[in-house]
Amino acid sequence: PEVNRSARATAVRPGKGFRIGEYEIIETLGHGSMATVYLAQDPTGHEVAIKIFQEGPGVSPTMLERFKREAEASKKLRRHPNIMKVYSTGQDGVFHYIVMEPIRKSRTFEDAVESGQLDRDTILGIIIKIARALHYAHGRNIVHRDVKPSNIMINEFEEPLLTDFGVAALIDWPSCTLSGALTGTPLYMSPEQARADKVGPQGDIYSLGVVLYEALTGMLPYSTQHAAPVKNVLEAVKNEAPRRLRFYRKEISPDLEAVVLKALQKEPDERYDDADTFADDLERARSGRRVSARLSS
Repeated sequence: PEVNRSARATAVRPGKGFRIGEYEIIETLGHGSMATVYLAQDPTGHEVAIKIFQEGPGVSPTMLERFKREAEASKKLRRHPNIMKVYSTGQDGVFHYIVMEPIRKSRTFEDAVESGQLDRDTILGIIIKIARALHYAHGRNIVHRDVKPSNIMINEFEEPLLTDFGVAALIDWPSCTLSGALTGTPLYMSPEQARADKVGPQGDIYSLGVVLYEALTGMLPYSTQHAAPVKNVLEAVKNEAPRRLRFYRKEISPDLEAVVLKALQKEPDERYDDADTFADDLERARSGRRVSARLSS
């Protein structure tokens, strides 16, 4: 085992035929900022996706903690139909891994929206399901903190799956080296996250509101857009009131506009009480019923 461990300590990137735990790698599916995802097979020959994080020079304890945090959060949430299924997690020498359902024929919500294949009804249906998935996570003391279009996958059955709990705050997690640090993606951050304050469930509601706003209008809620410097983005997130959706799309109903803008209130306590209530109001707006949100004139 010692020889194996030292060999693994100097191991180059895993590739085809590489074994980790009881899994054998078939091919690389994609690289993230922290980890690489591979297609692999288990001892019975079933395909799985395996996300591998490799310890080594240049890898900070914070990155490792983020990966462990994702593994821990994912295990707690594996039963929800709209959260990426995790089968197991483990460590093999310098490799830490998360074994997940393989979703080969999938695409991100970001790609689906950009392709123009989703009508408004479908977009609302996806966001409603993700809001309910977030409510499930919040009920288990987990705040995602990085809700964005690329962290929502659409599988081959057109079901949305919330992924990547890498910066999630586990309320009962022993050491929170990440609290106070700026975690998440600036364009989809809540104002409290941009201020590096404590982020609760309302922060996820805000981020999902930004995702929905952009999917409906093709624009972000601020004057700054994707190419803007981070400093300007954070300033806009903290201080700039979102532009009304009907400014871009007249056909959006005033009720739907009111729902999205309520999710985008700067103060957390002025947003929805929970993600389920947000989903309920979106359901009402989608079916043309009266919503609880009101636009301030």
